[in-house]
Amino acid sequence: MITAKLSRHSVIVALHHAVKHRDHISVQALLDNLTTDKRLQFLFKADSNGVTALHEAAVRGCTEAVHILLNNLTPEQRLKFLSTRDIAGNTALRYSALNAHVSPAHLETMLYWNSTTKKQNV
Repeated sequence: MITAKLSRHSVIVALHHAVKHRDHISVQALLDNLTTDKRLQFLFKADSNGVTALHEAAVRGCTEAVHILLNNLTPEQRLKFLSTRDIAGNTALRYSALNAHVSPAHLETMLYWNSTTKKQNV
């Protein structure tokens, strides 16, 4: 459990770092220690290249991190999150499809979240 009070920038860096290193316990702990409003801010916060934590998880095929990140959002927020593009114009779903190291389970997870979010918004 994270006990130190982290600055806004520190939480964003820590979240991206935890995802990059497949540290699912830290990803969950970071999100658990934020209020709902702050959690939304940090989930949607991107680095200087427009990369969110979801982009990081997609590139690395981190299915568990994808589940954790998306489970912290409402269906409407998930659609926005899945549609978020980096500065190259890529979504996390696109990175999942393009990354040769992505497991079929990871791609299915991304597609599931995308399809269920769209169905709920029809």
